[in-house]
Amino acid sequence: MKHRSLLVSLVLCLLPGLSMAQSPGGSVENRTGATVFSRFAATVTTPPAESGASQSFDVSLGSLSLRGARRIEAPPMGYYLATLTAGEVITRIAGKETQRHPGDTWAVNAGEAMTVQLQGKSKEALLQIFTVKEASPPK
Repeated sequence: MKHRSLLVSLVLCLLPGLSMAQSPGGSVENRTGATVFSRFAATVTTPPAESGASQSFDVSLGSLSLRGARRIEAPPMGYYLATLTAGEVITRIAGKETQRHPGDTWAVNAGEAMTVQLQGKSKEALLQIFTVKEASPPK
């Protein structure tokens, strides 16, 4: 976990000075009433380390909107940070349920799924998602 936190901190600190290739955003709505919207996606490359090797990561910033559906499962998508911007939800990550309120931010480890369930009188919720995963090797 320490390494992931360090990695995210490093990427966030170096983001302005890193080489980036931006791809267009888009949205996808599925049958469950959830809409996934990607605002920004890029591959960032860190400056060469002392060993002389640089490292590349795919990063993206988007949102997950939940309307009407009472519960959805977000599939594993690499390491990501989620921030609840609207609504009240309960998340289930690695078997642990947590009630979330607007403004709450939490991390989901690579390989873990997250279930999001509307809570109380909330009829919709909006989450901002920032993902980080090791870039695929160039083809």
